[in-house]
Amino acid sequence: MRDPINVEDFVKMVENRKKQLGILDSDIEAMRNNGKRRTPEKRKQLARIQRRARRAGLVPLHANF
Repeated sequence: MRDPINVEDFVKMVENRKKQLGILDSDIEAMRNNGKRRTPEKRKQLARIQRRARRAGLVPLHANF
């Protein structure tokens, strides 16, 4: 088991790893799942998540489905 780390250290680790892999922040949207291969169950789940967020007065996260 690993020792716990704080969020700031985790973010630094992720940023360093992205640099090592050559991933730019502008690439993130291109890496998102475009939703074309989603199962019907997953589409229903994402729709339900968006409805619940709206009912709670929150802005739902973007999801392709």
